[in-house]
Amino acid sequence: MCEDSLLAAGIIIDLIVMTELMTRIEYQREGCEKKGFQGVLSFLGYLMKAPESVGPTINSLARQRNCIENLLRVLSGLPL
Repeated sequence: MCEDSLLAAGIIIDLIVMTELMTRIEYQREGCEKKGFQGVLSFLGYLMKAPESVGPTINSLARQRNCIENLLRVLSGLPL
């Protein structure tokens, strides 16, 4: 029947879109060169059980969502 696969399709699309967005983020501090955003996998923890992580991982659903929302607000120029 493949009903489980149909339910997972939405999450897979969200993972792809979020991963693509996070890999496109670049930042630059004064006097330094541009750097890519290294924390891609830690943001995917919102949609996955136990992602690999370069930095610290937040293990709380509400805090993970807050973190993603705040990052998106900063990127779009909105206040936190």
